[in-house]
Amino acid sequence: MVMSAEQPFISVAMMVKNEEAFLDDALASAKAWADEIVIVDTGSTDKTVEIAKAHGAKLSYFEWCNDFSAARNETLRCASGQWIIILDADERLQGPDPDALRAYLKGLPSGYPFNVVTLKVVNTTTKGEIQSELDGIRIIPNDKRLGYKNRVHHLFGSLDEKFSQIDRHHFDGLQIIHLGYDPEVYKARKKGERSLPLIEMMVAENPHDPLYKYYLGRELCSLKRFDEASGHLQEAHNELGKNESADKDLVFDIAWFLIRAMVSAQEPPENTLKIAHDVVAKIPNKPDLWYLIAYLLIDMDQKPEALQCFERTLGLMDTDVSAKEKIGISHIETRRAEIYQKIGELAADTNDMNKAYGAFVQGIEHVPPEQPEQRLELVNCACGIAIDLGDIANLPVLMELLLQIDGAPLDLFFMGLEAISKTNGRATAVDFIKQAKAAYPHLAAHPKTIAWSIQL
Repeated sequence: MVMSAEQPFISVAMMVKNEEAFLDDALASAKAWADEIVIVDTGSTDKTVEIAKAHGAKLSYFEWCNDFSAARNETLRCASGQWIIILDADERLQGPDPDALRAYLKGLPSGYPFNVVTLKVVNTTTKGEIQSELDGIRIIPNDKRLGYKNRVHHLFGSLDEKFSQIDRHHFDGLQIIHLGYDPEVYKARKKGERSLPLIEMMVAENPHDPLYKYYLGRELCSLKRFDEASGHLQEAHNELGKNESADKDLVFDIAWFLIRAMVSAQEPPENTLKIAHDVVAKIPNKPDLWYLIAYLLIDMDQKPEALQCFERTLGLMDTDVSAKEKIGISHIETRRAEIYQKIGELAADTNDMNKAYGAFVQGIEHVPPEQPEQRLELVNCACGIAIDLGDIANLPVLMELLLQIDGAPLDLFFMGLEAISKTNGRATAVDFIKQAKAAYPHLAAHPKTIAWSIQL
């Protein structure tokens, strides 16, 4: 093992098979964080090995034996770093400062008890839409006493019962974006057909273990077999509910998938809401739970209560993800913008237009550049209310935001121009449209612009 008094030597360890569609981006994301990249190939027939070599990865081969843990443990055996980051080909490392991770790892005690680092794993679609967020052990010390168990959904831990203590630490400066549960990706890669028989085998071998029922329910969710998934996840939820010392992260993960399965299976929202309230009573500070509760309340037409839950979600996000925001993960801001939009819509439904206006304006500030449709919805809502409320002072800023969105309909822009003309006079409106035409050429060619110019 390579040792350094100045900085810890870090390996990224991956097991792969036929990953030519994903591997290049995964390796590109890993380079800044690792001193070596270890790839164990389990039988690729595409360009996976070629891509690994092009990135200078340390490459070895392992004969597939229907056991994900065996393959994962082989990647650990091949790694030479003091610390190992666990990564899959359909994942990307994302964060601002690799040196901060090295400093963090340098500050952790070495040896036994084992110290491991959890990272936030964000399941997203290929379009960046968030599906779920889970904490997972992804950075481990290089020690032969540590490794993985289970044929599938391998479970990390000590392989030596005499050395079982593992202390967890969480590092906020790095996240893993996981694309594998995107429905189209999941279907194309046939992960369900490969994993489901192995998980069913694990459940049959361990019929009273809620963890395996959770794995089975989660896999069935991915296959959109929601009625079956709900049953297995309900059993896991009930069994863990009897255990006061149960791991809270696992309790939350099971509840998250159970609620989603129940909603997708169109079970009565009252039943789903009861599950959410049971969990939130034990884990009150998870923003994702309050987010789910808010949507359940909307389904039950309890809009004021839903609005309060969305506001609770935002408050918890401010404390729970303040460090994550520094990373610039776009899905977090997408979620935040979505919540502001829902608050605005719910407030408008109760005729609290000032609250709705404020929510829409705040939402605009959080929309990432790659979400123009979401930005357009929020700008349109804010622009319309600004006109209705007569907020002429801030209306020009919103109108300009509208012009900045490619392909945006401009009906509200011209309505705003009319409001400016009526309130501040035609000269002000003429001056505004002249400046706008100079800055945004597509506006000059618009038929209504020509009509307005003639009129003014």
